[in-house]
Amino acid sequence: MLIYKYNTVITDYWEVDPSYRLALLDDRISRKHLGDDNDAPLIDQLHHAMQLWKEEKRGDLVKYLRENDLLDHIPYWKLARALFEVMPRDEEDWKLISSLLGERETLRLEAKRGEQPKPQSMFDS
Repeated sequence: MLIYKYNTVITDYWEVDPSYRLALLDDRISRKHLGDDNDAPLIDQLHHAMQLWKEEKRGDLVKYLRENDLLDHIPYWKLARALFEVMPRDEEDWKLISSLLGERETLRLEAKRGEQPKPQSMFDS
């Protein structure tokens, strides 16, 4: 987990003091390919999903969650829930995570609908 102190990445996060904080989406979104890989850290994948939600790219979000097998990935949603519980309510990240958690089931249903094969016409060969 990345912890920042005055916008400088601290690698030794065992010695946390009150001036340290969890890296927020705005701290990390400038990274190219954040969360793009299927084996990316869960925090990267969550930040990627949060950015898609923030940009109101619901279709891309559903596709991202489906293609990265995150729709039913329990550790991913546990991370989102844990951050939701510990983050200050006035943070934009909290609001984004809250929205994702609230829409979880709807996102799953949309992904399932998108997976269904299109019916073939009797005229298709």
